[in-house]
Amino acid sequence: MATSLDLSSLRGKITSAYITLVASTAVLGVFAFSDLLFLQRQVDQDEVVSKLKDAVLEMRRVEKNLFLYDDAKSYAMLDTQAALVMRIFQQHEDSLNAIQAEPGVSSLQDILANYRQKLKQWQVASAEEANTTLAGEMRALGHKLSFYSTTLSSLARSRLEMAVKKSQWFLLLTLLIIGFSILFVGRQLKRVVLKPIKQLETRLEKISGGTFNKIE
Repeated sequence: MATSLDLSSLRGKITSAYITLVASTAVLGVFAFSDLLFLQRQVDQDEVVSKLKDAVLEMRRVEKNLFLYDDAKSYAMLDTQAALVMRIFQQHEDSLNAIQAEPGVSSLQDILANYRQKLKQWQVASAEEANTTLAGEMRALGHKLSFYSTTLSSLARSRLEMAVKKSQWFLLLTLLIIGFSILFVGRQLKRVVLKPIKQLETRLEKISGGTFNKIE
Protein backbone atom coordinates (compact mmCIF):
# COMPACT_ATOMS: atom_id res chain seq x y z
CA MET A 1 0.00 0.00 0.00
CA ALA A 2 1.44 3.33 -1.07
CA THR A 3 2.16 5.86 1.65
CA SER A 4 2.09 9.62 1.25
CA LEU A 5 5.34 11.53 1.39
CA ASP A 6 5.85 13.22 4.75
CA LEU A 7 7.56 16.51 3.91
CA SER A 8 8.28 17.20 7.57
CA SER A 9 10.50 14.11 7.85
CA LEU A 10 14.15 14.00 6.90
CA ARG A 11 13.48 11.43 4.19
CA GLY A 12 10.60 13.49 2.82
CA LYS A 13 12.70 16.64 2.60
CA ILE A 14 15.53 14.89 0.77
CA THR A 15 13.14 13.09 -1.57
CA SER A 16 11.18 16.25 -2.41
CA ALA A 17 14.40 18.15 -3.15
CA TYR A 18 15.59 15.33 -5.43
CA ILE A 19 12.24 15.21 -7.25
CA THR A 20 12.28 18.98 -7.76
CA LEU A 21 15.78 18.89 -9.21
CA VAL A 22 15.01 15.97 -11.52
CA ALA A 23 11.73 17.52 -12.70
CA SER A 24 13.32 20.88 -13.49
CA THR A 25 16.15 19.17 -15.37
CA ALA A 26 13.63 17.08 -17.33
CA VAL A 27 11.65 20.19 -18.32
CA LEU A 28 14.82 21.93 -19.49
CA GLY A 29 15.75 18.77 -21.41
CA VAL A 30 12.43 18.86 -23.26
CA PHE A 31 12.96 22.50 -24.22
CA ALA A 32 16.53 21.77 -25.31
CA PHE A 33 15.35 18.85 -27.47
CA SER A 34 12.68 21.05 -29.08
CA ASP A 35 15.34 23.66 -29.81
CA LEU A 36 17.52 21.02 -31.47
CA LEU A 37 14.58 19.91 -33.64
CA PHE A 38 14.04 23.53 -34.70
CA LEU A 39 17.74 23.87 -35.54
CA GLN A 40 17.58 20.65 -37.57
CA ARG A 41 14.65 22.01 -39.58
CA GLN A 42 16.66 25.13 -40.37
CA VAL A 43 19.58 23.00 -41.55
CA ASP A 44 17.27 20.91 -43.72
CA GLN A 45 15.76 24.05 -45.25
CA ASP A 46 19.21 25.43 -45.99
CA GLU A 47 20.15 22.17 -47.74
CA VAL A 48 16.98 22.27 -49.86
CA VAL A 49 17.61 25.87 -50.87
CA SER A 50 21.24 25.09 -51.74
CA LYS A 51 20.06 22.22 -53.91
CA LEU A 52 17.54 24.50 -55.62
CA LYS A 53 20.09 27.25 -56.20
CA ASP A 54 22.62 24.83 -57.69
CA ALA A 55 19.97 23.33 -59.96
CA VAL A 56 18.86 26.76 -61.22
CA LEU A 57 22.46 27.86 -61.83
CA GLU A 58 23.14 24.70 -63.79
CA MET A 59 19.93 25.26 -65.78
CA ARG A 60 21.10 28.78 -66.72
CA ARG A 61 24.51 27.40 -67.75
CA VAL A 62 22.91 24.84 -70.04
CA GLU A 63 20.59 27.58 -71.32
CA LYS A 64 23.63 29.53 -72.53
CA ASN A 65 24.88 26.45 -74.36
CA LEU A 66 21.52 26.12 -76.09
CA PHE A 67 21.63 29.72 -77.27
CA LEU A 68 25.20 29.26 -78.51
CA TYR A 69 24.99 25.89 -80.23
CA ASP A 70 21.25 25.30 -80.77
CA ASP A 71 21.65 21.52 -80.92
CA ALA A 72 19.55 18.58 -79.77
CA LYS A 73 21.97 17.68 -76.97
CA SER A 74 21.79 21.15 -75.37
CA TYR A 75 18.00 21.15 -75.71
CA ALA A 76 17.68 17.73 -74.01
CA MET A 77 20.03 18.75 -71.19
CA LEU A 78 18.15 22.00 -70.57
CA ASP A 79 14.79 20.24 -70.54
CA THR A 80 16.14 17.65 -68.07
CA GLN A 81 17.59 20.34 -65.81
CA ALA A 82 14.37 22.37 -65.87
CA ALA A 83 12.44 19.23 -64.91
CA LEU A 84 14.83 18.72 -61.98
CA VAL A 85 14.17 22.26 -60.74
CA MET A 86 10.43 21.59 -60.97
CA ARG A 87 10.78 18.39 -58.91
CA ILE A 88 12.64 20.30 -56.19
CA PHE A 89 9.84 22.87 -56.10
CA GLN A 90 7.19 20.16 -55.84
CA GLN A 91 8.96 17.90 -53.32
CA HIS A 92 9.99 20.69 -50.94
CA GLU A 93 7.19 23.21 -51.38
CA ASP A 94 6.41 23.41 -47.65
CA SER A 95 10.06 23.95 -46.68
CA LEU A 96 10.54 26.63 -49.33
CA ASN A 97 7.33 28.44 -48.41
CA ALA A 98 8.34 28.40 -44.72
CA ILE A 99 11.24 30.74 -45.53
CA GLN A 100 8.66 33.42 -46.46
CA ALA A 101 10.28 34.72 -49.63
CA GLU A 102 8.33 36.50 -52.34
CA PRO A 103 6.97 35.38 -54.69
CA GLY A 104 5.71 32.07 -53.30
CA VAL A 105 6.66 28.66 -54.62
CA SER A 106 3.40 28.33 -56.60
CA SER A 107 4.23 31.49 -58.54
CA LEU A 108 7.74 30.21 -59.22
CA GLN A 109 6.33 26.92 -60.44
CA ASP A 110 4.18 28.89 -62.89
CA ILE A 111 7.27 30.80 -64.08
CA LEU A 112 9.18 27.54 -64.54
CA ALA A 113 6.25 25.94 -66.36
CA ASN A 114 6.17 28.96 -68.67
CA TYR A 115 9.93 28.60 -69.17
CA ARG A 116 9.56 24.96 -70.20
CA GLN A 117 6.73 25.89 -72.54
CA LYS A 118 9.00 28.44 -74.23
CA LEU A 119 11.66 25.75 -74.46
CA LYS A 120 9.25 23.48 -76.35
CA GLN A 121 8.43 26.35 -78.69
CA TRP A 122 12.16 26.83 -79.24
CA GLN A 123 12.47 23.31 -80.62
CA VAL A 124 9.93 23.93 -83.41
CA ALA A 125 10.49 27.65 -84.03
CA SER A 126 12.47 29.08 -86.88
CA ALA A 127 16.05 30.15 -86.20
CA GLU A 128 15.15 33.84 -86.43
CA GLU A 129 12.20 33.56 -84.03
CA ALA A 130 14.22 31.45 -81.60
CA ASN A 131 17.14 33.85 -81.52
CA THR A 132 15.04 36.96 -80.99
CA THR A 133 11.68 36.56 -79.26
CA LEU A 134 12.03 33.20 -77.48
CA ALA A 135 15.61 33.74 -76.35
CA GLY A 136 14.71 37.04 -74.70
CA GLU A 137 11.64 35.59 -73.00
CA MET A 138 13.55 32.57 -71.71
CA ARG A 139 16.37 34.76 -70.39
CA ALA A 140 13.87 36.94 -68.52
CA LEU A 141 12.14 33.94 -66.96
CA GLY A 142 15.46 32.32 -66.12
CA HIS A 143 16.64 35.55 -64.49
CA LYS A 144 13.58 35.57 -62.24
CA LEU A 145 14.31 32.03 -61.13
CA SER A 146 17.98 32.86 -60.50
CA PHE A 147 17.08 35.96 -58.50
CA TYR A 148 14.55 34.04 -56.45
CA SER A 149 16.92 31.17 -55.66
CA THR A 150 19.69 33.60 -54.66
CA THR A 151 17.33 35.60 -52.43
CA LEU A 152 15.97 32.40 -50.92
CA SER A 153 19.49 31.19 -50.21
CA SER A 154 20.35 34.42 -48.38
CA LEU A 155 17.18 34.22 -46.28
CA ALA A 156 17.75 30.57 -45.43
CA ARG A 157 21.34 31.23 -44.41
CA SER A 158 20.27 34.17 -42.22
CA ARG A 159 17.60 32.04 -40.55
CA LEU A 160 20.13 29.28 -39.94
CA GLU A 161 22.65 31.69 -38.40
CA MET A 162 19.95 33.13 -36.14
CA ALA A 163 18.87 29.63 -35.10
CA VAL A 164 22.47 28.70 -34.23
CA LYS A 165 22.91 31.85 -32.14
CA LYS A 166 19.60 31.19 -30.42
CA SER A 167 20.66 27.63 -29.62
CA GLN A 168 23.96 28.86 -28.20
CA TRP A 169 22.23 31.31 -25.89
CA PHE A 170 19.64 28.71 -24.92
CA LEU A 171 22.38 26.21 -24.07
CA LEU A 172 24.16 28.79 -21.92
CA LEU A 173 20.91 29.71 -20.19
CA THR A 174 20.09 26.04 -19.59
CA LEU A 175 23.48 25.41 -17.97
CA LEU A 176 23.04 28.48 -15.77
CA ILE A 177 19.55 27.39 -14.69
CA ILE A 178 20.72 23.85 -13.92
CA GLY A 179 23.68 25.21 -11.96
CA PHE A 180 21.43 27.59 -10.04
CA SER A 181 18.95 24.77 -9.34
CA ILE A 182 21.70 22.56 -7.93
CA LEU A 183 22.97 25.43 -5.79
CA PHE A 184 19.46 26.27 -4.58
CA VAL A 185 18.58 22.66 -3.73
CA GLY A 186 21.92 22.23 -1.99
CA ARG A 187 21.37 25.35 0.17
CA GLN A 188 17.83 24.24 1.00
CA LEU A 189 19.03 20.79 2.04
CA LYS A 190 21.70 22.40 4.16
CA ARG A 191 19.10 24.59 5.84
CA VAL A 192 16.37 22.00 6.44
CA VAL A 193 18.52 18.86 6.88
CA LEU A 194 22.17 19.43 7.68
CA LYS A 195 21.67 22.36 10.06
CA PRO A 196 19.13 20.52 12.30
CA ILE A 197 21.34 17.43 12.29
CA LYS A 198 24.31 19.55 13.34
CA GLN A 199 22.24 21.07 16.13
CA LEU A 200 21.15 17.61 17.25
CA GLU A 201 24.75 16.44 17.24
CA THR A 202 25.80 19.38 19.41
CA ARG A 203 23.04 18.67 21.94
CA LEU A 204 23.80 14.96 22.01
CA GLU A 205 27.38 15.79 22.88
CA LYS A 206 26.06 17.57 25.98
CA ILE A 207 24.08 14.47 26.89
CA SER A 208 27.19 12.35 26.53
CA GLY A 209 28.86 14.81 28.92
CA GLY A 210 26.16 14.24 31.54
CA THR A 211 23.89 17.24 30.82
CA PHE A 212 20.37 15.82 30.46
CA ASN A 213 18.37 18.85 29.37
CA LYS A 214 15.29 18.58 27.14
CA ILE A 215 16.09 18.52 23.40
CA GLU A 216 13.64 20.31 21.12
